[in-house]
Amino acid sequence: MAANSRGRGGGGIKQLALVLPPETRQMHPEESQELLLGLADEALAGRTGDVVCLEAPEWPPLPQSLCRELDGRSVYSGRASRGTPPPRS
Repeated sequence: MAANSRGRGGGGIKQLALVLPPETRQMHPEESQELLLGLADEALAGRTGDVVCLEAPEWPPLPQSLCRELDGRSVYSGRASRGTPPPRS
């Protein structure tokens, strides 16, 4: 279980560090790293609840012709951030 957050890129760890209380910035680097990795492991393990997408709805609402049939998202939104492959030619 501990390998979950350690085996992934540091982007999520960095975002987690940015929302910690200011007093955690006074910790020794080893202590703060262990705290961050432990929090990330706990979040990825799902012990605190389900992970849900927190995207805001499109505003103004898109016409149906500009929405993907697959997921209802804008045809102009990127695919890489969601991990879906590009269409085959």
